[in-house]
Order: sequence, then structure tokens, then C-alpha cells
Amino acid sequence: MIKKFFIFIILIFLTKFVLGNGLTISNVAVDLTNSIVRFDIKWQNSWRTPAGVPDNWDAVWVFVKFRDCSSTISTNFTHGLISTTFSDHYVGAGLQMIRTDGTIDAIEAAPENTGVLLRRSTDGYYPNESSDSIQLKLTNLPGVGANLDTRVYGIEMVYIPTAQFYMGDGEAYAATKLKIRQTTAVNTYVTISNENAIAVASDVAINIPAAYPKGYQSFYIMKYEITEGLYAEFLNTLTGVASVNRYPANYNSYRNLLKGPGTFPDLYTTTRPHRAQNFLSWADITAFLEWACLRPMSEMEYEKTCRGTTLHVVNEYSWGATAATPNGIPATGIAGAEDGTEYVPGAYNCNYWIADFTSGDGLSGTATTTKRGPVRVGIFANTSTSTRLVSGATYYGVMEMTGNVWEWAVKCQDLGLNFTREWGRGSLDANGNHQRTTWPSVTPSATVGVIVRGGSWASAAIPEMCQVSNRRFANAITWGTAANWGANGVITIYATAATTARTSYFGGRGVR
Repeated sequence: MIKKFFIFIILIFLTKFVLGNGLTISNVAVDLTNSIVRFDIKWQNSWRTPAGVPDNWDAVWVFVKFRDCSSTISTNFTHGLISTTFSDHYVGAGLQMIRTDGTIDAIEAAPENTGVLLRRSTDGYYPNESSDSIQLKLTNLPGVGANLDTRVYGIEMVYIPTAQFYMGDGEAYAATKLKIRQTTAVNTYVTISNENAIAVASDVAINIPAAYPKGYQSFYIMKYEITEGLYAEFLNTLTGVASVNRYPANYNSYRNLLKGPGTFPDLYTTTRPHRAQNFLSWADITAFLEWACLRPMSEMEYEKTCRGTTLHVVNEYSWGATAATPNGIPATGIAGAEDGTEYVPGAYNCNYWIADFTSGDGLSGTATTTKRGPVRVGIFANTSTSTRLVSGATYYGVMEMTGNVWEWAVKCQDLGLNFTREWGRGSLDANGNHQRTTWPSVTPSATVGVIVRGGSWASAAIPEMCQVSNRRFANAITWGTAANWGANGVITIYATAATTARTSYFGGRGVR
């Protein structure tokens, strides 16, 4: 028997990256002789359901960035390209690779080979699974002798299977809701049973083309909203004006503790890495998604994620019920230190309250701006809560689709109708903007093709804005700064700024 010995040239060791709610990537090492990146990965509260309903699972989207350690601060990171030959890689027994289309043990064909999806290898629930070792072969690593700063990132995702669903909930037409309906004269919900072109309406008739992502076809969506920690990691790989343009500023305002710029290499830092990032504009969201090789979600995918295959419920929230009490009332307090282990005591399952927090970080200052804002992602899904209603989860197990921060989406109307499923490719333009031409522009000159859905931490005065089918801002043509928003989070005028404006209510997530 011939024994093979592999000599690994270890060029970097990162003790730990914690990039999600319980996701850890550690022990990163690089073997330039064989173009291999090795790491260990684990995450909490993972699942894979048996075939049937809902037939879904969670997964982690993993991708790699690298640059030479001798490079100046103005040198961009290179996005790692994954070998499309599956046998070039190694995956621990507890996990398996899966392509977005559901193919097992396979890598996306080039040029989409920008990362890998990892899910559990067997059905079950995994609250505290141990680490699995992963070995990826990259096709664009430099040769032996390079000295690399190599970073492995992971984003928790949830699989939304191909299935029929319902868009709109059949409520009588209201100009403040603009829900999707069959025609301008018929308020009935619309059945989405394929990805073909379809005619619908809100206040006007809308013809949605076949290429627009209508939600019927399967996709993966981020389990949680983009966090301060993950957004900081994103910023720390950008250079020059791109870094400046994508920094949301507003430090210590409405619970935003993302701070910068500081000292290289960690120019941007946060003491609350698990908290949902607010103050994100459309330009910020799409830049992050381009960088991560994801894409924006369509507003039809938003409703599919919330409602699943169940029949519509008029005025429902993302957990499938209309009641605002006792389980749907807003969180007014936070228990424990806000270090990623904090939780909300009592029968609360969403954050759409505008009153000052009287606990947690709310105790650290006197200003209203330090006592109101988003909370840790997944905060309502603690170990004592297991149901969709109590945790505020969607039909498929996605968190905080109601409240916390407004979710940016592509509108199924106006310029949004040019949108397709094109994923990001890992790099931005010199100004830090996305480069996908099928995504709505960051500075549109005509009607904007974007919308925000799901409400935010400041929607208590009009909780109907948090409801699944509510499209209150479907006719917004520009998006103002916080000065354009009333005290209760109600837009009073759409006036001056384009989609580069930021408010304390806006954040979001992406899909693949």
C-alpha cells in the first residue's frame, strides 16, 4: 500500500470568522502547491426536512477572497473561483455540496463558480452540530511563493422550493396598500403556478415578463438580514472611494454601531456584529450582493418566502397570522448583554415598536437615537421557542421578514420588470456600485424599479405596513433621507434623493 503524504504550505491562519447567527468558519489555511483552501465550518439550529412539505433546508453559501499581503491598501481583493470538477474538493461527512438547481455534489458551471452551497447530508434537526472540514480547490490562486491574505466568508441561506403560491391576499383595493390583484377591477389574489409571463394589477395594469423572478422557481434566500458584522467584513475588502461610498455612516444613531474608518486592515468595526445593519441604501444593498455573488430578491419572492404554499390570509404577517397580540406585539425589552446571546423575554415575535428600549443597550445612553432601532438577527428564535408563530418565522423558516428593518426588493412594475435572476460576480466598479445591468440602477432617472417590504422597527403606528402583501411604497419614484420620514416611519414625501439615500429603517438581504 502506497502512503501519500501531502505537505501543506500554510500561508495564513485565521482563528475564527463569525459571520452569522451561530455560524463559525475557523482554521483557514492555504496550500498554494495544490491551489487548496481549507477550513472548518459549523452553524447552529440547522435543519433538513424529509421529502414532502415543506421540502426545504438551510445551507451556507461559502466564498473566498484573497490578495497579496504586500499589497497596498488601494489593491482590491480577488474573488476566488471554484474548480468545477467536484472530485477536486473534500467535504466532511456531515455536509454535502448542492448547486442552486438542486444538483447534489456539483459546482455551478463557469462563470458562476464563485462559491459553494453546503447543506446537511441527512435529514434532521441540528441545534448544535460539531465542525465539518472543507477543502476547496480554486482555479485562480497564485503560485507557490505568494503571501496571501485569504478570507473565507459564509452566509446562512434557506432553500425555497419550486412550488405554486399566492400573490396578494384578496383584500379590497386601497391606495395605501397597493396589493397585487388580478385586474384593476377584480381584487382576487393571483395564483403563481409557473414562471411564464403574467398580467396582474395594483392601481394600474402590469404585464410581468417571463424573465422576471416570480417566485415559483426555487431559490435560496438569506436566513437573516445583513448584519453589522457581515457588512463590516464587506467594507474591509473595499478600497479607496468604493469603501467611502459604501460606508453608511450614522455611527451610534438608532442602534447602528458600525464604526469607521479606523486602522488598516480592520478599517470598519462593530461591537454588535449580530445586529441587523440599518442605514443601507439600494446602492449599498446591491453592492454587498454583487460582492457576495448573490442578487436582490424580487417582491414576488418576498411574498413566496413569507406565505409559502398556504392559502392567503388577508392582512397576515410573515408568521401566517393577522393577530398583533399576544404573539405579534413588538419587542419592548432585551434581556442579557447584547453580545449575540441576548433575547426578548415574553410573548414577542417581531420588532416594529417605536418606543425607547428600556433594557440592553438602551440603558447606555439618554438619547432617543440610542434607544430605538434594529435588534440581533434571529433574536426571537431562542431555545425555548419552536413554533413559527412564537419565533416570527416565515413558512420556510426565514427570520425577521416582518419588522426590524425594511427589506429592499425589486418591484414587479416599472423599471423593475427588466430584472432577471443574474447573480453578482464578486467585484464592484471603481465607485463601489454593482455591475449587473439587469438590476435596477443606483441612480435611476425615471420611475424607480425598487420597493421596500415588510416594515421596520418604527412601524408600530401603522403596523399594516408590515403585512406580507402590503406594497404601500409601490409608487415611490425617489427615496428620501430620514428627514423625509415622519416620526412613525411614514413617508410624507418622496421628494429629493435617489436610491443612494439612507435611513435608519432600511436594510435587507439577498437571494441566490
